[in-house]
Amino acid sequence: MSNYTYVTSSTKLKFPGEKRRNLKALGFNSSNPVTTPHRRCVSCSRGVIVRRIYAPLKLISSNNKPGREVTKGARSQRDGTAATVVSCSFRSTRILGNFLLRNSSASIEPKGKMSFEDEKQRFMNMPPEEKRGFYKGEVITLEQISTWSEYWDKNKSNITKAVEKAEKVDETLAKKVCMWQGDITSLEIDAIVNAANSSLLGGGGVDGAIHRAAGPYLRKECATLKGCKVGEAKITGGYELPAKYIIHTVGPQGEKPDKLKECYENSLTLAKENRLRTIAFPCISTGIYGYPQRPAAKVAISTVKKFLLDNKDTVDRVIFCLFMDTDKDIYEELLQKYFALD
Repeated sequence: MSNYTYVTSSTKLKFPGEKRRNLKALGFNSSNPVTTPHRRCVSCSRGVIVRRIYAPLKLISSNNKPGREVTKGARSQRDGTAATVVSCSFRSTRILGNFLLRNSSASIEPKGKMSFEDEKQRFMNMPPEEKRGFYKGEVITLEQISTWSEYWDKNKSNITKAVEKAEKVDETLAKKVCMWQGDITSLEIDAIVNAANSSLLGGGGVDGAIHRAAGPYLRKECATLKGCKVGEAKITGGYELPAKYIIHTVGPQGEKPDKLKECYENSLTLAKENRLRTIAFPCISTGIYGYPQRPAAKVAISTVKKFLLDNKDTVDRVIFCLFMDTDKDIYEELLQKYFALD
């Protein structure tokens, strides 16, 4: 499509060949606008009104100034593009010049010089119901994920029991671990672990997905950490993620069990030091770093088990977040060995 969108001084949007439309009218072809008057404007600190709109717009802005053309760069979908429009509550037609509207579900990127510390604190203090307005996809809560104990009870008749030297554990310990297949950026828990590179500035795979979902302030905070060595772990805020924190660790390239073990140990220790009781791990180093999946899973599960035995009162849940079906099969088998229930 070749449509352009303009933001004028009265915050009306102009479309080629169409009459000007006020912001209020933009909820016409989907659900009614949602108003949450509890947020704060980053430029004037007054309350803001947030409206979710659906319209065939292009909402990528470069100059972000009233009267300037909004640049092409986002794909308008046939059924409408979701975006979030913000205006100060004392004047619903306030100019939107301080905000960058992007073609994603609910992302607001202030143009001003707000520090990552301020933005981090803002998200930390934000009520969960309000913060959910920033998420770019579905949200998975802890209650939606079965513990290993629950999973075993439901599926033991359908999964293999051919496990050698099974190590039986107390059911209390089995309730503290789980395997879940899905998008780690959707988890609304205390912390998710990022399989990062040594720069901590984002990359491919899960690293890139986490940076995209968390928003631009994550990269700003990561830039202050001055990198991370293999096996070490560092912590940042979660920003626009459902998770409160992100623990970044750098896995080894190739099969180096001692270094991979350090990734899990240091991440869990960092969570404990910050009093974080729920944490999710991706499969560290098994992607482009080339660590074989089964040996990596053995290191992950055995390391987590040892930590739980020593620190069970400080942890509520450790989630093994899996992406591929082969990972699911491997973890399903190995959890029977390391967390055997019967």
